[in-house]
Amino acid sequence: KLCRVGSFGLFEGKGDNIEFRAVERSGMDCWHMLKPPIPDNEYTLGVDVMEGRSADSKKPRSQPDYHGAVVLNRTTQSIDCIYRGRCDPVELGEQAVKCARFYNHAWATPEVNDAGAVVLAVFKKMDYQNIYQRQVHDEQWMESEAPELGWRTTRLTRKWLVDDLRKIIRDGDLKIPFREIIEEMKTFVVDKYGKAAHMPGKHDDLLFGLMIALQLHLRCPLRPMPYPYEIAGEEPEFHEVKSLSMAGAIDTWEPGGEEEEE
Repeated sequence: KLCRVGSFGLFEGKGDNIEFRAVERSGMDCWHMLKPPIPDNEYTLGVDVMEGRSADSKKPRSQPDYHGAVVLNRTTQSIDCIYRGRCDPVELGEQAVKCARFYNHAWATPEVNDAGAVVLAVFKKMDYQNIYQRQVHDEQWMESEAPELGWRTTRLTRKWLVDDLRKIIRDGDLKIPFREIIEEMKTFVVDKYGKAAHMPGKHDDLLFGLMIALQLHLRCPLRPMPYPYEIAGEEPEFHEVKSLSMAGAIDTWEPGGEEEEE
């Protein structure tokens, strides 16, 4: 019942002068926006970058995977905009940076696989500042504060992605008004080897974009927000905003962590 259809378009402009321009096509190689940015709201942007693998390894003619990008409103706890397509990684990177700037300079990151490294290079070239920095202990059983840019999915971090999404959905803390994401959720299963992935011939690209956006929400700082005077009944004082559930906010270390593709 929450699913709706919004506007389809691409982001244009330079610097902070970014606009959303409508396009005639819908659903592919463009953004599907339900809500534009709200002043003072905070956002994250997760980008799952396609690697050209077939959706069904046993059927070579099966459709390849997609790019999937998701904008999460951290303040209203809703998904406001998504992207699905198979454009060039450089074009994807440019669109992602413009989207992140448009949405109040959202915390953003691509998944750092081979193609994702190209997208990350575009983020750097366009001098985007709010890129997620992971810690080495996100991936290895060691204490290190060496920062690395971008989200990397490994055997260990993949479990965090899936477990945190399950908890947040179970707690009812997330609004998902996009049918495209709901359809991917219906075909996202645990296979006989215990790995959570899409069923043969299906896709999970938007779902991984969402899970990355959620990890950015759980791990990246929030700006202080004043209590409204009419609610507090006194001079505004500042508190730290805490939305969604805080699953995964504190890393748990485990041995292993070999890189694993989706």
